[in-house]
Amino acid sequence: MAPVRVVFAAACAIVCAIVPAQAQAPAPPAGGEEAAIVVGGEGSVSAAPDYAQITAGVTTRAKTAGEATDANAKAMTAVMAALAVAGIAKSDIQTVQFSVRPVYACRPASRK
Repeated sequence: MAPVRVVFAAACAIVCAIVPAQAQAPAPPAGGEEAAIVVGGEGSVSAAPDYAQITAGVTTRAKTAGEATDANAKAMTAVMAALAVAGIAKSDIQTVQFSVRPVYACRPASRK
């Protein structure tokens, strides 16, 4: 009789383990509708900007590189003054690139 009790006890343990799991399963929705959770929300955030990047420059053509450089310096001084009037600190302005390059004019070949 002892083996029957062991088998019966094991069967009861299995049934007891399955029944709570079945009881926790969600019930199917009534009327054939699908179950759903709908969530809506809205929000906004505003803050003053703390960084801006502006790329600007001047281009000057002259007969010599020295004349072009001097004219560019004068033009950039005016740009820097305008930025200062706009409230931008000199420490927030930096030069990233400076270049001088020749411009060649094509001349038609002369025939001799």
